[in-house]
Amino acid sequence: MTVVEHHSVEELQTFFQREREARLAKRIWIVWQARLRHTAPEIAKGIGMSRRAVQEWTRRYNTGGLAGLQTRSGQGRDPLLSEEERQAVAKRLEDGPQAGDPQPFARPNTNTSGCWVPRVLKLVRPKRSSRRS
Repeated sequence: MTVVEHHSVEELQTFFQREREARLAKRIWIVWQARLRHTAPEIAKGIGMSRRAVQEWTRRYNTGGLAGLQTRSGQGRDPLLSEEERQAVAKRLEDGPQAGDPQPFARPNTNTSGCWVPRVLKLVRPKRSSRRS
């Protein structure tokens, strides 16, 4: 595996030893071991990742240095509500229950009136078939 010399082997070892975030330390360790001429399967076995993941982190280091090992923003699930919907829900919740609102559903065997928040969400955000358009 080819590793671009952004940092020396000693620097990578120091970065690894000083890194407090486990995920980033793992990624630095991968690059450090690759610089020591270990193969991707050897590194993968030693760290408990797939060979392909090891190659991907090495590739990201090659193109971006240590910054390439950072977690990219924007990963994960899309928000359930748009910013406008979130603001509408917040305002509606601040206003509290109003005349004409659907009745809250009651919890069985309790004296509480139940929760009306899910019903507010239905009023503010109509059902959609897909978030992506």
